[in-house]
Amino acid sequence: MEDLDTVRAALSAVADRMPPPRFPDRAWRRGRRRRVVRRGAVALTVIVVLLTVPLWWPGAGHHRAEPATPDGSSGVLPSRAAAATFGRPTIASSPPGPAVLVYDDDRPFTLDETETVAVGRDGRYRVRDQVRGHSRGHVSPDGRRLLEGYDRVLDLTTGEITRLNGAHPSTWSRDGNTVAAVENDSTVNLIDLGTGRVRISHAVHGTISRAGPAIAPDGDTVVVPVAGGDVGEHRLIRIDPAGPVRWDVPVNGFFLDDPVVFSPDGRQLATTVDHCDARTRNCPGDHLGRAVVLDAATGAEVRRLGRADRVLGFRDGDVVALRFGTGETTVVQLGPGAERTLMTLDKDMVNPDIPLDLVEHGTFGGRADWPDRFEASWWVWGMFTAAGLPVVWLAWRIGRRVRAQMR
Repeated sequence: MEDLDTVRAALSAVADRMPPPRFPDRAWRRGRRRRVVRRGAVALTVIVVLLTVPLWWPGAGHHRAEPATPDGSSGVLPSRAAAATFGRPTIASSPPGPAVLVYDDDRPFTLDETETVAVGRDGRYRVRDQVRGHSRGHVSPDGRRLLEGYDRVLDLTTGEITRLNGAHPSTWSRDGNTVAAVENDSTVNLIDLGTGRVRISHAVHGTISRAGPAIAPDGDTVVVPVAGGDVGEHRLIRIDPAGPVRWDVPVNGFFLDDPVVFSPDGRQLATTVDHCDARTRNCPGDHLGRAVVLDAATGAEVRRLGRADRVLGFRDGDVVALRFGTGETTVVQLGPGAERTLMTLDKDMVNPDIPLDLVEHGTFGGRADWPDRFEASWWVWGMFTAAGLPVVWLAWRIGRRVRAQMR
């Protein structure tokens, strides 16, 4: 036992005389550097995942329209569409081709300016500033041309503009070769787009609606919405090609600024009415519009359908119309005692218009056609790059200083 105690005392004395163990400074710096790199890699991974959410999150990214046919038109409309985001290419610089949808939107960073947005059948969104003081007209039945401004016809496939010498066109014929223009609020002119000349001209008593007349499938007969002298005295007038008025009927509750549309066979008309008293404007109930079908031969009302705010056309004998809501706009097909939602539009898509050919014969219910989050003009990407360079430089400077302190 004494020998063991002697050994312990000797070892303890040696231990007391030995210096404390120390790791080299290089090893400490290497460990701190590894921790910083590890944390930076985790932070970078989180940032990359967040930035790429629109690419992989279901419904958040962009889905192209259905594959196009050899003639360049798919004939398939998306089940849902959202308004375009900031920085879209223009129609002039990159024409979208035949449109599946046209609407208005507020121009970014302005107070009262509006831009037209055209959605191509391949899902591309293109924009164009509207002519100040003049509202946009309708898109052609085939989706290739657009009435805009005071006397302009915009070709959506080339971006070129044709002028009509002061005419104010508002509606198209079914073949797209003729437009109806209103002159001095009381004269209807049918203009041949091939020659730019007026083929037929009709004068009416009263003020013609801003929505403009409806052109029958024969290309010459027109139905003109007119406001009379008394409050609420709204009328529809059918004028035959030779000039005589076929019928002139008052329409109780007719929305004067809403369009009138012929059926494909020309036997019926569709428009929207309310159930307010035409003279007193007393409105029972909800004061919501209804779609109404009229006999094109007599002007007599045939039937009233469900709620509608603007008629787009006919489809399989039913009426296709827009229904505006607080959060979204829907395209509905209204039949006797039945209705079906065909398409849903974002609430920011103002005054939407769908080509007549697609309303009548297109396929609704395609894949959701959200705009591409990353499709923008070159100057938008340049702006973000210029804004990001100082951030990159600052991060490099901070990293360099941190590395210097760890040495």
